[in-house]
Amino acid sequence: MNARGRNTPGRGRPARPSRPARPGNSPRREDQQSRASREEARAREEALSPEAKARLRELRGLGNYDDDRPGDYGTDPGEDRDNLVDVPDGVRLQKVLAAAGVGSRRYCEELIGEGRIEVDGQVVRRFGARVDPENQVIRVDGKRIPSRQDEVYLVFNKPRKVLTAMKDDRGRSVISDYLGDRAERLFHVGRLDYDTEGLMLLTNDGELAHRLAHPSYEVAKTYLAEVPGPVPKDVGRRLAAGVDLEDGLAIADKFRVLEQSGQKALVEITLHEGRKHIVRRMLAEVGHPVSRLVRTTIGPVKLNDLRPGKTRELSVREIGDLFASVGLLLLWARKQEGLNVAVRAVRGAIQVDEDSRDAILEGTAELVSEVMSRNDLTTDDVISVLFTVTPDLTTEFPALAARKLGFHAVPLMCATEIPVQGAMPRVVRLMAHIETAKPRSEVQHVYLRGAAALRQDIAQ
Repeated sequence: MNARGRNTPGRGRPARPSRPARPGNSPRREDQQSRASREEARAREEALSPEAKARLRELRGLGNYDDDRPGDYGTDPGEDRDNLVDVPDGVRLQKVLAAAGVGSRRYCEELIGEGRIEVDGQVVRRFGARVDPENQVIRVDGKRIPSRQDEVYLVFNKPRKVLTAMKDDRGRSVISDYLGDRAERLFHVGRLDYDTEGLMLLTNDGELAHRLAHPSYEVAKTYLAEVPGPVPKDVGRRLAAGVDLEDGLAIADKFRVLEQSGQKALVEITLHEGRKHIVRRMLAEVGHPVSRLVRTTIGPVKLNDLRPGKTRELSVREIGDLFASVGLLLLWARKQEGLNVAVRAVRGAIQVDEDSRDAILEGTAELVSEVMSRNDLTTDDVISVLFTVTPDLTTEFPALAARKLGFHAVPLMCATEIPVQGAMPRVVRLMAHIETAKPRSEVQHVYLRGAAALRQDIAQ
């Protein structure tokens, strides 16, 4: 797909219209054309990376392959299958293995492909197999794994000369050295360099960790820095106005001098960027290189008097404030209520009558409204939405219709699809990530008007 960008109008190139069949075309000629088309599709598939091929096989095996050519569903005949029955609303096997600390998801997929994973005594070779980690026995090379774990939220005061990692081939001190024999597979949110001390968050909640680390959520972080003194009064103004670094402008949200004594000063700086060595480089650029650096806050969480090398659990209020700071307050409230809230993906498509602004906005509004209504959603439940259009729709961004429906705080993106010969024309699609207590089987994908033919396996 050729991403258009949300704020820069783009014009997709219309797909070349198919040549109408001539009266004299024979069935044999049509078979030759069909065979050539299939060979071309196979050639495109062969050009994919191994990961993309595996993902394509997985999608086909799940019966969720959204193709413009009806009937192209089912399992790739060359794919190894097993007899394990997928658990409805279960968790993907590689995700369960990764959460249990076996390794990265990619490494776990390699283990599955090598036939080293058993579920209830049966070897499983499918990446997309869905299991119940609480009730099924899962083994790696014959050894049972602890596949159920509760969510953990910790503050860690990282000492100097500790690597921000859970293991190191060179034998340096790492975070896991300070965690004792905890059974959970924890990971750190963001990084602190080798010589920087202070607050780090450790968790096994992937969604929260992703948002806290992502720059678009602008979570503020505060640092104490020892620098050469005295510090002139204009330093704060210069940092707030922005400092030119080799990788772009860096701006401090707040800056103040806490103490000055002779040739030393203690300053506090707050910013929401996370570029490498950003605080050290900013202060060096204004003439005050850092000799010691300690992070004291991340968003609403404070280090306080926690000793170096020690951890503590976050309070319920701190966790709630963290969720709120990255737009997950509703998810946290539902967790507190005991609801099984998960992030789900919901898809939809609609065929519009013509390439006009009104037709695109009207069709998109109908599609979005149906997706929201059928899944009992509000805009607070929506994490993000990706809209795509076929190359013959160029007069308006479909995201504008969502904005008019109240999606002001939801990240939206528009993209033009690649031209595919024989594809259904004038189609607007969406992929929305939502927070919902519905099991996967109850999430309703919506295909309207002519686009209903794309998913004949879904009752509309």
